[in-house]
Amino acid sequence: MADRGSRPARKDLDGGRGGSLTFSLGWRFEQGAGYLAGLTLAVGLSLAQGLESAGLKGIELKWPNDLVHGSAKLGGILVEIAGDVLGPSLAVIGVGINVHLSPGARRAIEQPVTDLASVSGARSLDRNLLLARILEELAAMLETYETAGFAPFRAAWQRRHALQGKPVQILLPDGGVARGRVAGVDADGALVLDSAGRRLRFVSGEVSLARALR
Repeated sequence: MADRGSRPARKDLDGGRGGSLTFSLGWRFEQGAGYLAGLTLAVGLSLAQGLESAGLKGIELKWPNDLVHGSAKLGGILVEIAGDVLGPSLAVIGVGINVHLSPGARRAIEQPVTDLASVSGARSLDRNLLLARILEELAAMLETYETAGFAPFRAAWQRRHALQGKPVQILLPDGGVARGRVAGVDADGALVLDSAGRRLRFVSGEVSLARALR
């Protein structure tokens, strides 16, 4: 049974330039770690939906743990799981979203990045409202995930996937590279590629667009 008393363990609501919205949330599951394989993706979907309900449009997801807008990273998710193999288990969900990046912060990040100020075009944002909308979506998602896993979120996640149907390459943990066209994700949240007539499944790796498929 989930820990209904869970609350954000940390909120960084600094309104200064270079600000971000970061928090962590703990949720207890009766199931073990295997059941939570797709939780990171479900969290990303709920974040995008929460921000959209606050008027921030066009937010997409990049497998497995990034929020993006256009081709730029907007935020990220880290889920840590502790507990028994067969359950119960505790998931600690860490979230970081760029709210207003300073020019210096943008230069220091070695990839295209954006922030909510750029997405919305607003000079200021009500971070408390953003956090409230996000937590509302997260709580609803976690209650559903408890009983049904990732499957109910799969189609909606794929509709928001920035790389859906596109040619990509995956840098694997062992240094190898796999290439294919994104077919989607499976019921456990693994990325599925079409590659030379085969379906390949990946549970980890760094994904990027490929110029062409051989």
